[in-house]
Amino acid sequence: MEETTESTSGYSHEPVENTWTCTINIESDQCTANAKEDKTAPTDVSSYDWLSIVDMLGLQKHPAELVPGDVVGKELPLLEMWECFYTTYSRSVGFGIRIHTTSSNESRGVWRREWVCARQGFRREKFLSPADHKRRPRDCTRCGCTACLHVLKSMSGTSWKVQRFDTNHNHVLAAQEHLQFLRSNRKVTSSQASQIRTYKYASLRTCDIVNLMVQQAGGFERLGFTRKDAYNKAADMHRAETVETDSEGLLGYLASKIDSTDPTLYAKYAIDEEDQLCHIFWSDSGCQRDYMCFSDVLAFDTTYRSNAFNKPLVMFVGVNNHFRTCVFGFALLLNEKIESYKWVLETFLDCMHRRQPAVVVTDRDAAMKAAIILCFPDSTHRLCGWHLSTNATSNIKSPDFTKAFRKLLYSHYNVPQWYERWDALLDKFELHDNVWAATTYEQRLHWAETFLNTHFFGGMSTTQRCESINSYIKRFLNCKIPLRDFIRHVDIAQRNIRESERHDDFISYYTEPVYPTDATLIGYLRQYGAACTRQVFHMVKLEVDLESRYNIVGREAEGTSNIFKLRKFNHQASEYTVTHSMVDNHLECSCRQFESDGIPCRQIFAVMKNLDLQYIPPTLIKRIFTVRAKEGVTDFVVPPSYQDVPQVVEISRFGTLNSLATHMNSLAAKLDSSYNIAKDKMRELILQFQLALEEQQDPASSDILNKRSSTPRRLVRDPVIVRTKGCRDSDFSELGVQRQVGNKCGKCGVRGHYRTTCRAPMEQNSQATTQGYETASHTDATPSTSGNNQPFPGSI
Repeated sequence: MEETTESTSGYSHEPVENTWTCTINIESDQCTANAKEDKTAPTDVSSYDWLSIVDMLGLQKHPAELVPGDVVGKELPLLEMWECFYTTYSRSVGFGIRIHTTSSNESRGVWRREWVCARQGFRREKFLSPADHKRRPRDCTRCGCTACLHVLKSMSGTSWKVQRFDTNHNHVLAAQEHLQFLRSNRKVTSSQASQIRTYKYASLRTCDIVNLMVQQAGGFERLGFTRKDAYNKAADMHRAETVETDSEGLLGYLASKIDSTDPTLYAKYAIDEEDQLCHIFWSDSGCQRDYMCFSDVLAFDTTYRSNAFNKPLVMFVGVNNHFRTCVFGFALLLNEKIESYKWVLETFLDCMHRRQPAVVVTDRDAAMKAAIILCFPDSTHRLCGWHLSTNATSNIKSPDFTKAFRKLLYSHYNVPQWYERWDALLDKFELHDNVWAATTYEQRLHWAETFLNTHFFGGMSTTQRCESINSYIKRFLNCKIPLRDFIRHVDIAQRNIRESERHDDFISYYTEPVYPTDATLIGYLRQYGAACTRQVFHMVKLEVDLESRYNIVGREAEGTSNIFKLRKFNHQASEYTVTHSMVDNHLECSCRQFESDGIPCRQIFAVMKNLDLQYIPPTLIKRIFTVRAKEGVTDFVVPPSYQDVPQVVEISRFGTLNSLATHMNSLAAKLDSSYNIAKDKMRELILQFQLALEEQQDPASSDILNKRSSTPRRLVRDPVIVRTKGCRDSDFSELGVQRQVGNKCGKCGVRGHYRTTCRAPMEQNSQATTQGYETASHTDATPSTSGNNQPFPGSI
């Protein structure tokens, strides 16, 4: 019969990892234990406490007062009970423990175990002379302590008997406030790990998670682990989500969403000749539905430093019926060249059934402009007014010029007036030979309100909505976040945006605005309050409140129209013209506010009052701003909740059960009888669930993308890191290559995993160094045109 004995000698570099630890709080009578690869011990939580153990042993002393004669020769039916006993004893006395020797054979299994003081033995001599070591050596914890507990299994296998119990220590014992730092007393339990994972999925930082758990536990001394243990556990759980590459993790997340609750999610990616991810675009069913309803205006911009690979994030946004920003899709690009923008715009059109937006708002980027001309030939392109004003300040460096330029940018002049004022501006500041002024003048049709006021922009004269949504989403992102976490955090941000939209819908559907009782045009307000969303109603109400400041100074008929002249009270220079059609009662003002923003201006309301119109003309209510704007779009199935992936489902269940358990614990702790009943029932349920988990097989596949298709798919490698406009100079070397940080696999040369977790074939070993260098040095990769433009499995 072959016996195996696992033992740590008296001389070792570091204390041996405990294979099973138990933590007992004597005051609260709570015991938790964790096991590792020991079939005789429970896998997570112990069902034994100190009081039941000492009753079985017949002990009446406090743990710190025990002597060898009190314990030697005593028997307990289970090994785990001795584990709990010695752990509680060590906490009471003030020292840590570890397993020193375990003996087993095939017939009897584990038949001998010895626990020793954590300071037993000595460190080897070679680790005490750090001459050849780069790192500073750890402080010594071994001093040759002889304290131990040695138990043997009876021949019948029904009990465990103490053979030796040594209580002598040759070192200072830990004080009560230092017990939490002993290694045997530090363990992140499975329930605490689930809590950490839940908070991590909610985009909380690990330091904030620890602070929250400390607050819940009542202090670090009651938490059961240190801050460093929490960081290590979070990192271990992240590494446990095994994927071949970070790009595969991103694609796998999108594939799981398609398989679960969002089958109409559209995603498409492109790879280069080395199978590295170049571009990826995705848009879920909610984004697609919003675009079908609010495709009048599209704005997009790039934001930087949002992921570990420095890929520019592009967000397509618009204006919804609440006059708020809505998102149509996301994209990660290789770089900011024309080819990249052309790829993402063509993919956006494919996703949206080739439906071009009426208006596109971007900054002055030349690559964007060229791509828009090629992909959106029927759309009106407007340049961001804020960027133009900033450029005017930086190029001309005159506050007076910037002020005058902003008037040309946003004011509603007629065409002759605009040209006259532009010429006067050039003469005043002597800019006839200025290159910036000449270039800006050539683009006047794309930025001056005079030439754009016939188009509907939904109040978007700048990319401010893009900047706003970028700023909000970057609360959930940082420049070190991997792609598989990046996509999840973007989904969390988008979920919050949609929750705000649902709240706006609720307010508009189930509440009524407060109408002023003394308002002359209260009838108009009631019509807008019933038809439009609440935010739009308040914007209309502001215009109605200001209509009394305008007087009609002239009226003349012209065919089937009436032309009104209006002036603002005490402002003789401000004159407006309102045209009223006697055919359909439609009104147009020279300020063009309704045509541009969709909100009737105060001059129109003044004319409506003069004409004694009882009802608002239907042409003055934009459908895009009505409560029913989304009705009729039924081609998209929006996920009812955020249960996209199995991990999220598990986290949701954990939160529900945790809430119920907290309520039950608060009630059960009030009485001794209810406390004992709850404790016994919990132990029964824990053992029942542990057995159920052991019997169930894990059906998870290592490659969810290959599982979706019978045709094997090429592995998508992580993208190269390129320099973008948003990068800092300190992040790059003189050659323009970003300084690579983090570990690199010694097998395949790719960063992001280790040799032990690498899935590359063995024959790549010899090419590891060269391949890794080329991957890190390649800064100008472009997508291949030879069939590497991959439509995502399940995309529409």
